[in-house]
Amino acid sequence: MRQKRKGSHLKVVPGRGTGHKGLVELSRRPLYVLLLFLALFLLAQILIGWGWGTLSRSLIKTEMVVEGTYEKTLDLWGMIAFREEIILAPASGFVYYYVENGKRVPAGKEIAVVSEFPLGQRADTPDDPENGALLQQFKNWLLHEEEEQAEDYSHLFPGREAVGLHTPSAGVVNLVIDGWEEYGPDSVFVYLSEEEYRDKITEPEIMYSGKQVYRGQPLLRVVDNYAWYYSAVLPSAVGEALADRERGTLYFAFEPDEPVDIQRVEAERRADGDYEITWQVDCKVGDYLVQRWAAAELVYDTEQGILLPRDAYWKQDGVDGVFVIEHGRVQFLEVELLGVQEDHFLVTGLSPYQQVVLNPGRVREGQRFRP
Repeated sequence: MRQKRKGSHLKVVPGRGTGHKGLVELSRRPLYVLLLFLALFLLAQILIGWGWGTLSRSLIKTEMVVEGTYEKTLDLWGMIAFREEIILAPASGFVYYYVENGKRVPAGKEIAVVSEFPLGQRADTPDDPENGALLQQFKNWLLHEEEEQAEDYSHLFPGREAVGLHTPSAGVVNLVIDGWEEYGPDSVFVYLSEEEYRDKITEPEIMYSGKQVYRGQPLLRVVDNYAWYYSAVLPSAVGEALADRERGTLYFAFEPDEPVDIQRVEAERRADGDYEITWQVDCKVGDYLVQRWAAAELVYDTEQGILLPRDAYWKQDGVDGVFVIEHGRVQFLEVELLGVQEDHFLVTGLSPYQQVVLNPGRVREGQRFRP
């Protein structure tokens, strides 16, 4: 018979591990739990603040504003004049030039010659169709030889030497005769409206070597290129302010990016209240030597202010303004617009070097900004 074995009893021995003992003990101490929670909360706040600051700096674009000047301008049309001398043909014939158009020449230089016939062609060429007319004129000269008021036929004699032309003074040669040469500082300045100019304008005559000319005909102009003049009609309000002003600034349409200093030569008020004013220019500007009727912008006043980038301008509740960064927060400031430039407004209400927000649609007033 099998004997029954005594049942054995197992006893659990407490372990000596410490893995969860700290938490267990800490869980029994509420103060420690509260402190741990606060520490974790503060750390999270710091991390969130740092992350938000980094993100906000990447989202908010700013720029420092600086002082600037705004120019008030008036669009004009006016006449350009020069001190120039016209050289006339001393006799009829054909003109040949020794200088190029637009070149400066000294005084006394031979610049052209007028010959009775085209150079290289003899007066007695048999097949010349004009020989019959020349012979007839020669007979007329013989018949009127005894008369007191005989017409001058000396230009008909073949073999007449070519007449050389010399510059009376130094200057730039211009071979375009436009009909406005009679006006200028040595005579009178001309003041025209656009309509008056269009009524008077004529097609200019371009001179060249070999061209047939007549006695007394303008052959070329010698232009003093050291000083030139601009004459225009100004409305009464602006003209009255500038009539007594010695100097000013113009921007010509043929060189729009270059400011030109001008000096008043004369100013007179018209019966209708407008002003006729002429200024002298003492510098080279673009192709001014080939200009006559020219458009320009006259700077008649300037204002000082702050140059505000266009992107920073913001209208809030119907008020013109801008968001600025002050003491780490976004603030809205009202500004007054003085003028408009290409990519800036000139405003008052800001101080130089204030930091303005360039993307105002992304911010709100009172928002914190961490630099």
